[in-house]
Amino acid sequence: MKLRLKNFLLFTTFLEILICTISFSYILSVGDVVSVSIFTSEGKVYKDSFAVDIDGYASVPYVGRRKVEGMSLKELEKAIKEYASTFLPSAVVVVSLEKPRPQYVFFQGLINNNVDISTIPVEERRLSYIIGRVPTSNLPYNLSDYFSNLKIIRGSSIIKVDLKKFYDTGDFKFNPILKENDIVYIPVPESVAVVGYADKPGVYSVPLNTSVLEVLSMAGVRLDNNVVKSIIIYRNDSVIKISYPQEKKKLLLKVHDGDIIEIQPYSQLNVYIIGEVSKRATLSERDHPTLRKLIANINLPFINDIKREIIFIRGDVRERYVVSDPMKLPDKELRDGDIIGIYVAKPVMVYVTSDEPIVKSGLVRFEYYETPSLRTLIFKLGLGNRDTGIFVSNASDTEYVTTKDVIERNKDIILSNYDYVYITSKPFGEVHLVGFSKNKIGLLEPRESVAEILKRCPPSVEYSQIASFVIMKKDKRQEIPAGNSDLLNKVMLEDGDGVYVKLKQEKYVYVIGDVNTTLVFSTGEEISREAVISKLGVKPARIESIDGSFENGGVVSIKLRKDIRVFLLGDSIKNGEINLKWDEPHKLITALSKAGGINYPIIDPNLKLEKLSFNVKVYRKNKVIMDKDISSSKVSQLDQDLEDGDVVYVYVNKIEVKVFGGQKQGTFLLPKGITFDKFLGIIGGFSENMTSVKVFRQDGSVKVFDVSLDHIPNFVLKDDDTLIFSSKAESFVYVMGDVGNPGAVYTGGFKLSLIKVLSVAGGLKSWENKRKLRILRSDGKEEVYNLNYEELKDVVVGNGDIVYVEPSSSNRVYVLGAVNRPSVVYIDVKSTLLDAIVKAGGFRKGADLSKVYVFKGGVNGSIEVYDMRWVPNGKTGRNPLLNPGDIIYVPDSPYMTISEIMSFVQSTITFINNSIELYKNVNYIVGGQKK
Repeated sequence: MKLRLKNFLLFTTFLEILICTISFSYILSVGDVVSVSIFTSEGKVYKDSFAVDIDGYASVPYVGRRKVEGMSLKELEKAIKEYASTFLPSAVVVVSLEKPRPQYVFFQGLINNNVDISTIPVEERRLSYIIGRVPTSNLPYNLSDYFSNLKIIRGSSIIKVDLKKFYDTGDFKFNPILKENDIVYIPVPESVAVVGYADKPGVYSVPLNTSVLEVLSMAGVRLDNNVVKSIIIYRNDSVIKISYPQEKKKLLLKVHDGDIIEIQPYSQLNVYIIGEVSKRATLSERDHPTLRKLIANINLPFINDIKREIIFIRGDVRERYVVSDPMKLPDKELRDGDIIGIYVAKPVMVYVTSDEPIVKSGLVRFEYYETPSLRTLIFKLGLGNRDTGIFVSNASDTEYVTTKDVIERNKDIILSNYDYVYITSKPFGEVHLVGFSKNKIGLLEPRESVAEILKRCPPSVEYSQIASFVIMKKDKRQEIPAGNSDLLNKVMLEDGDGVYVKLKQEKYVYVIGDVNTTLVFSTGEEISREAVISKLGVKPARIESIDGSFENGGVVSIKLRKDIRVFLLGDSIKNGEINLKWDEPHKLITALSKAGGINYPIIDPNLKLEKLSFNVKVYRKNKVIMDKDISSSKVSQLDQDLEDGDVVYVYVNKIEVKVFGGQKQGTFLLPKGITFDKFLGIIGGFSENMTSVKVFRQDGSVKVFDVSLDHIPNFVLKDDDTLIFSSKAESFVYVMGDVGNPGAVYTGGFKLSLIKVLSVAGGLKSWENKRKLRILRSDGKEEVYNLNYEELKDVVVGNGDIVYVEPSSSNRVYVLGAVNRPSVVYIDVKSTLLDAIVKAGGFRKGADLSKVYVFKGGVNGSIEVYDMRWVPNGKTGRNPLLNPGDIIYVPDSPYMTISEIMSFVQSTITFINNSIELYKNVNYIVGGQKK
């Protein structure tokens, strides 16, 4: 019994291999069922089968779901072998066609039948062979009499065949090979074929002199439902086209034997409606459908106080209309595949930025019932009584008005979604003032009169006390009496001009700077520094400096001590903005103290903290003003003065060392400058089996040191060193570098495929071909490979070998500016601009999405600008792929110049590159965790 079973299995295996061999050239398509058999070296057999689904995909064993339509069986078998070899080395894979799809050839005319040719070899699918398989016993005709006028309809082409010549000559050019879905038409005496849009298509035997109209009637073609567009008659070598109903008289033409009449209907358009109404609308080409007709026919309740937003989408074209009456929509012709979105009109969102303190930058929302105009915005922001200049920008244009233009002169502007509004009190420069409530005032026009300035910024004293206004220009000085209104209206001020008030009183002093006022002294009152401070009511301790002319008519400038903001980064306990009050020492030690001090890492307890040091860099206006290494025991020496906006970067001078194979394994944080012999004591020395230590450096270099009780090498460890202790009996391969989970891979004493070892180590983070993979063999020899699957698939590794994958230094980009987490982010070949911005925390509130800058390849590369305003709206737009080294900058104002952006980007990149790797992603060797 066992022998019979064994013989049966051998026969089954042989039969499968035979079937596979015969059908290797077979091309797969929808409906095919494929069998897969895998024979392992241990004699096991794994069998499975799958069908090709309607999309041409199949769930292939060991490969997963993939497209197989169009592949040959041989190609599929090769693909499965490549994937299965990782798990089942030396396995034999056999792919065979379990059940082919049906492939029909249709016969019409004298014969109305079909033949499935799927199991017939290609060479046997010739017309003469297939026609012989059609049952003809009930035919009243001799079939061979009609072989000289056969027609094969293949798609849109018609092939005429004289099969009789094949029988006469044996020439196969008269006996073509048939293909799937071919229609073989064998003409019937006095017959006409009707195809296309007919209730009863087919072949009709008709009397002589029958008209086209009569044949259409037999075939159930309805001409009264506005569906038929044209009738096409195929006659021998000619084609007759009849447009209906324009040429309906031609329907009286007489048909000929063998005519093929095709009824063509008007094409149907499928328009997809989404939003408030969700459906597919099928429209006729005859009706000339338009956007206006479509919306009007939906019968939505359009009323005056509810507007609707109509979104028209065709490919990359997007158009938006907001209407309360569908008849106000454009009469835009619709096409097949158009998408129409219908929504109750959404609120309009406008970005606002300003140098006015009462205006908070960010998004301003207009509800659908509000008019989204500049006038409405002014009152929303509380600017109705303020004189400001306003710039309104969209993707294509910028317009300037003042609040007075809008409110008093009716120069209103209708705002659109995500327009940018910049409100400023000094659009055309400033005029310097002395004796006024302000020491500067912005110009709302290129030139403004003295009278206009006096209206917007009154003097700080009563007009009755003013003798005159002194106008200071670059090239002259002019004094205008306070009562001369004509001259005050005539004299024009420009950027940089000055105006000061001259009083009638005997004694007065003008105060400018951080306090703007006019101090009046009585006749017997002495003008002095102390008297001025007393009248100002300012605490003397808060005065940083007070200088000027302490005499009648003098100008005194005062500078007060102010709160400052500094920014701490790196190894301070609290990172970010630190506020130093005016009465606190503006010193580095004060800022560090308020940040909680220095965040010393957890370092081995055998090491004393006094050996640690840290580096401090202070950046001021893109320059390094301090760069100093300081011992942890001398923190109190940080007496550097700080100014508003300084950036402080603190970095503890530490190194990170990874250890494999030692008495202790893992990642160790150590003081900079520690030597190997001291570190050996920290990790418990070494065992008797250890013979050497291999040191892998960050630059890719490798050093090998013999280790014994009599000889302990003494060298300085460096950051990112990896130490591998080798023993006499190793059963590990060590995988290091740019893999998902670096560490030791157990070999069990066997040789392993390099691909398998890399897989166990978490796989490669990136298959960049430009990188290298290095193998240091246990005998000291080194091998270098390109990081390429084809080159690596046959490489094997064994006990004590060390595999090092070069890190990818090029797969990152910089995301700067108005994002929530400006940072260095890592990308792959499919990463887009939006992907990088999302990784950086997304757009910050108030970001200018209309102009996102991409510096291709770095600060010296070309600059591309993208409009990303489609992002908050959940729509699609230009979203380019990124390349390594690209720099992305998101501005927070639409009015930043490219030179300002370039300056910021260059200084920021310099800051990042000169600092100790601000954004570091370190994998722990043991556990594969992220720090």
